[in-house]
Amino acid sequence: MITGFLGNGGGGYIASGYTFTSVDSRFDFILFKVSAEGEIEWHEIFVQHRDQYCHAMTAVPEGGYLMVGTNLVDWAAYEVNVIRTDEEGEVIWQNHYGTEMIDIDGNDRGYAITPTEDGNFVIAGETYSPDDEVNYSVLMLEIDIDGELNWMEVIDMDQNERGRAILKTMDGGFVLSGCYSEAGLSGNPLITKTDDGGNLVWLY
Repeated sequence: MITGFLGNGGGGYIASGYTFTSVDSRFDFILFKVSAEGEIEWHEIFVQHRDQYCHAMTAVPEGGYLMVGTNLVDWAAYEVNVIRTDEEGEVIWQNHYGTEMIDIDGNDRGYAITPTEDGNFVIAGETYSPDDEVNYSVLMLEIDIDGELNWMEVIDMDQNERGRAILKTMDGGFVLSGCYSEAGLSGNPLITKTDDGGNLVWLY
């Protein structure tokens, strides 16, 4: 499945997503370059011997790409999975952010990523507590170019909020979109604004 798509600048395209591979009989991140004529110039599959799903991608100003998604820890636990590559798809680093890595109290999924003005990257997704599996909350993480965590914020209004897309705003903050559940109805539209540290400004 293709979940991310970028223009290459040289007339081609970079696409990311996930694919089922026979190497480990699991889903793995995939990244490939397509020429302007539709020919595949190269592709990379990132095998980890556990299911991992790439949901988004962004270009790195210094060159290369950041892919973000979800990594299966065990049969019922997930963590945010991020891979940085160079311009040819070779891995520079890979980090997992989740319950066992940075003490986020819940199962965590990454669905969107956007660069910031100061060269960092903010990831949006969702988390839920192992003690309350029906109550999802919006998860935000900021990482630097080397994959180090700068901050983490959870937006929880007790209505099953889930983050699916993110954009930076003119004032340096962020707008997130997704969905929430209310009165037994799921899939209600959600839009929320935060400041540059992920603190809630307003929620619709």
